[in-house]
Amino acid sequence: MANATVARDRIFKILKQNISGSKDEGIFDVKYEKMPGTINTAKHLQIKVLGDDRPGNRRFVKSIMTNDLKLKVKQTKHASSTFESLLVTGYITEGRNEVGCIIFFKYADGKSVDTTRMWNKQLLNVFKRKPKLKRTPRNRDEVNIITKINQKLKDIAPCKVRLASGTYDDIIGAIGGESLSHADIILVNSKGDEKAFITYKKGESATSFQQYSGISANAGSSINKHKEVVDWRNLIGNNWDDIGHDVYRSISDKGLKEKAVFGHEGIGNKSSQGKNKCSVFAQGEINFSGGPSDVLDIHFTKHSIHHVGDLTGNYAPTLGARKGEANRKVSADVKAPGKSGSSRGVRGGIFTKEYMSSRRGSEERTSNNT
Repeated sequence: MANATVARDRIFKILKQNISGSKDEGIFDVKYEKMPGTINTAKHLQIKVLGDDRPGNRRFVKSIMTNDLKLKVKQTKHASSTFESLLVTGYITEGRNEVGCIIFFKYADGKSVDTTRMWNKQLLNVFKRKPKLKRTPRNRDEVNIITKINQKLKDIAPCKVRLASGTYDDIIGAIGGESLSHADIILVNSKGDEKAFITYKKGESATSFQQYSGISANAGSSINKHKEVVDWRNLIGNNWDDIGHDVYRSISDKGLKEKAVFGHEGIGNKSSQGKNKCSVFAQGEINFSGGPSDVLDIHFTKHSIHHVGDLTGNYAPTLGARKGEANRKVSADVKAPGKSGSSRGVRGGIFTKEYMSSRRGSEERTSNNT
C-alpha cells in the first residue's frame, strides 16, 4: 500500500523543485496556505505559488500536474482570489475529509493588486449587459496601464482614441485580455465591442521582459509548426545535454516574427484584429495627448509599434533556449538516433536578441550541426 504522505508531499516538492528565483520569470516561491491534518475537517490542501507572471505559472503548474504527475486538474474560481486557481485531485489524500488540493497564484510579494479605481462608470454600465468583459488584467503593470486609461476616459468618454494602428470611435475604456490569448489590453466601445487589441510589455529595454512567444503547441500551430521553429525544437530537444549552455538563432521569416510579436494569427489592422491578432505592440509607461474635444492620443514611452520591421537590433525576435526550471522541457518533432528526443531543464521560446545574446556564455547557433 502506498505511503499516504508521499503523494500529497510530492505536489509541494515538485513545485519547490521548479522555483526560478525570479519575481518576473517563472515560480518565485511556493508556500503552504493550509494543510489539512488527519483529524480535521478541511476539504482541501491549499498551496500558494508566488510569481508576477501568474498566467504563465498557472500553465506551467497545470502541465506538471497533468503530464508529470498524471493528476486530474480543473481551473476554477475561489472566493479568496480574483485570479482562477487550479483544483488538483487523484492523489492519495491524508486529511479525514480531504478531497483535493487548491493551488493559488499570487504576485511575488504575496499581496493583492489594488483594482478599486480600475473601472470607470461607463465600463461598469457595459458590464451589466456583458459581465464577461470584466476581465482582470494578468499582472500589476497591466492593471496600472488599464487603470490610467479608464481614469483618463471617465470624464470624456465616449470619445475618439488614436493608437499606432489608427483612430477608433466611441471608446469608453480598456479591459484585460482573455486567458491564453496574446492581447493584454483591449479598448472597448459603448456597445461593449472589443475594438483595439494591444500586446504590452513592461520596462524600457529589450531585456525588461521575458519573451515574445513560446514555441510549444500553446503558441498556436502557425508558430509551433513553422519550419524554423521545428528545426530549432529538433536541435534543442535532441541536443540540449550536449550543448550545455544558452543558445539562440536569428529568425529569417518576417511572418514568423509578426506572429511571435502580435499573435499567432499575424499582425492586425484597424478593420481586422483580435485576441491573437494584435494591432499594436506597446512597451513602457503610458502617455496621453489631445482631448477632450479632440482625439485622445495614447502612446507609450518606449514603443508604440504597428510594424514588426520597427523591432530590429536588440529587439529583433530571436529563437532562444536557456536553462530553465527542472520540469521545463523542449521536445523534438523528429527524434535523432540514440537520443530521447526530449530535453528537461530548458526553456525555449522567441525572445529579443539582446535578452539571449547578453546572457553569460550564450552562443549563436546558425545551423543544427552539433
